[in-house]
Formats: sequence, C-alpha cells, structure tokens
Amino acid sequence: MIKGIIFDLDGTLVDSLVDLADSMNRVLKNKNYPTHSLAEYQYFIGNGIRNLVREALPEAAQDEVVITQCFEAMMEDYTQHCLDKTRPYPGIIELLEQVNHKEIKCAVLSNKVDDLTKKIVRELFPKQRFEEVIGTRFDIPRKPNPEGALLISDSLQIPTSELLFVGDTGVDMKVAQNAQIRSVGVTWGYRTREELVEHGAQHLISDPSELLQLLNGEYQMRVVEIKGNEREDAFQIRREVFVEEQRVPLQDEFDEYDEPGAPARHILVEYENKAAATGRVRWVGDTAKLERICVRASLRKYGLGSVVVQALEKIAQEEGFHKAKIHAQTQAQSFYNKLGYVQVSEEFMEDGIPHIVMERKL
Repeated sequence: MIKGIIFDLDGTLVDSLVDLADSMNRVLKNKNYPTHSLAEYQYFIGNGIRNLVREALPEAAQDEVVITQCFEAMMEDYTQHCLDKTRPYPGIIELLEQVNHKEIKCAVLSNKVDDLTKKIVRELFPKQRFEEVIGTRFDIPRKPNPEGALLISDSLQIPTSELLFVGDTGVDMKVAQNAQIRSVGVTWGYRTREELVEHGAQHLISDPSELLQLLNGEYQMRVVEIKGNEREDAFQIRREVFVEEQRVPLQDEFDEYDEPGAPARHILVEYENKAAATGRVRWVGDTAKLERICVRASLRKYGLGSVVVQALEKIAQEEGFHKAKIHAQTQAQSFYNKLGYVQVSEEFMEDGIPHIVMERKL
C-alpha cells in the first residue's frame, strides 16, 4: 500500500517555465548574449539553475567564471520574480487535498535551490500539507542521486517500497529507480512521454486525477505470500494466462517448484478482493530468478505486473540476493526495461514463445 508520495516541483506541481525563462533571458540580454524561446527552456530545466545557466549561455561563454557571474545574476533576478507567473497546474490543488485526506504523506524533492523550493511551495500551497520540502543543498547531491529520496523515506518513516515518486523528467524517473521507488511520469510537464519511458517510468499519467485512480487502485490491492487456498487462486491465473491465452502445454507450465515445500516462494496480488496476478521466485546460484509473472487480462491496466515484480524482488532481497534474473517474453522487454532490467542474452525459444534473459542488480 502506498503511504507516501515524493513530488518533483517544476513541471510536476507547478508551471514555472515562464518565470525561469524571463529571468534567464534578462540576464542574457544584459550580457549581450542571445536569448531563448520557451520551447528551448523546456530542455534546460530539470538539473538545477546553475545547469540551466550553463545550457543557456553560448558555447563560447561557457567557462566557469562567466557561468558563476550569470548564475549569481540569475539568482538575484529569479528570487524577486519566481512567483510572477508560476502557478500550480490545473487539478494539482484538488489532487493534494485528496491525498492529504487519505492521510498519505507528501514531500517535495527538487533540483531547484532549497530556499526557493521552500518559498514556492509555501506561497502556492499554503493549505496543503507537505512533511518534507527539499531543494538543492550543499549536503544533499542533486537528483538523480537517490540520497535526497532516501532521506525523505527515513524522515517519513516509510520504506521505499511504500512510496511513489512523481515527476516529469528522465532525471525524476532515474532517481526513483536508483532509490527503488515506484515511478510515475507526468506528461503535462516539460519533457516527452518518450523520455519518461526511456528512463524507466513505471506508470504514465496525463492528468492529476489519474494519480488518484492509481492510489484508489492501491487501496483496493493486497499482496500476499501464497499459503493454502491462495495457491489454487494463483495457479488458476497461470492457467488462464499461460495455458489458455498463450497455449503453453499444461505439463510445461507447472513443475516441481510448484509443489508444497519446494525451494521457491510464490506471491498473489488481490485487487478488489479478487485474485488478480501472481509470480514466483527461486534461487539459481547467486541469482534470484523471477518466474511465472502474469496478470489476469481484465486487470492489466492497473500496473499490477510491476507490483508482482517488486514484491518478488523484495523477497529476494530479504533472502540476501543482490541480483535478479528473468526469462522475459520478447514482447515484454520494454515493460522490464522500465523496471531496470537489461537484456543479457540473444533471443531464444521457450514453450514456443520468443524469450530473452534480462537481469538487474537489487
């Protein structure tokens, strides 16, 4: 169950593009450098204001002395104008009110300097509750380093497995991956859907209300390790998906690792009190092998496949394993890429279906 959400700020909670662009363009104009369009600034934003300054300067002017001078001028101007036109995106206030009502803890982690991050959140969200608001500080590396996200996890006393990270850039998706937090990419911000997917977004949403739908789904979901009657529920899902849909022979689908007492651990995901997804993990040398991962056809839009993988990875970590392996169907490669898995083999056939071996460090 999700108990906390870490939000990016610029491009996720607030549209700050015009104020950032206006301030930087005033600095450039005063230095007789070319200015830039809003479309260009969309790709300068996301790695902190100093990096924005570096990107905005002509290549010939990108030495550290000039960058520092322009950064100081930018900070002076932007500090005075950071709230001129910056506003929450439509639907964000309502989203935060609902999240607060659910008693889900909220935090902000931004690559914007810390005092301005706090100022914008304080002024634009006076009635919304944030447990932590952290921007760039000398003692915390910038995203995608996971240290800030892990600090928030510790401060909220919520394990990373029960957090979401919501952001609009590849940097946000990478920090979530590095901290082993489920990632939600928002497409109303400054970067493309393709960038979010390329950097591992596990969920994509195009409107703040869709995050509520995701959370509502979480509140109707339960992950259990299989015991007793749950075993038959899990096996029925596998029969539906692998045997009936994909035509895997029944005798090939079930093996000795499905027997009680076998050296494998199975999980079942229930959604709205119904058996929805399953998977198992067993040990092959120093590697945890994730297998038999499947979701009922009618429930494949709720991100339950990611839930199964993460639950199995958590079991593997508890058992002391630091590497996971999957024989992934080739058609599912992009799904596993989003979860941090990389291809380590050529394509091969298994049960008449093209597969590849994929691995990731835990």
